[in-house]
Amino acid sequence: MRDIEARLRRRRLERYRTAPSPWRRVGRWIAAIAGLWMLYSALLSDHGFFRIWRLQEQYRRTQAELAATSREIERNEAQLERPGGRQEFDERELRERLWVRKGEIIYQVLPDTAR
Repeated sequence: MRDIEARLRRRRLERYRTAPSPWRRVGRWIAAIAGLWMLYSALLSDHGFFRIWRLQEQYRRTQAELAATSREIERNEAQLERPGGRQEFDERELRERLWVRKGEIIYQVLPDTAR
């Protein structure tokens, strides 16, 4: 009796088991491929979440830069509309660009319109 029991334990009775479905193996491959595709499309593609997040951050920075530039333009235009504002603006620009040193006098040469 012990001999038969040992033989049965060594030998699997696979012939009595139902055969695995070939679709189960194919299904695993399909699920793996679909998972990889979803991972790629979510993270690495041009329309993925990471790319969209980066573009939104860039858009916010650009909007902030645009607002700052618009404020600067409005400030410069308001200064130019004041009497003597153009001269102050020109002097400040020349000094910022280091074309005129501190303490130097700036002369404005007007074109001769008498001709």
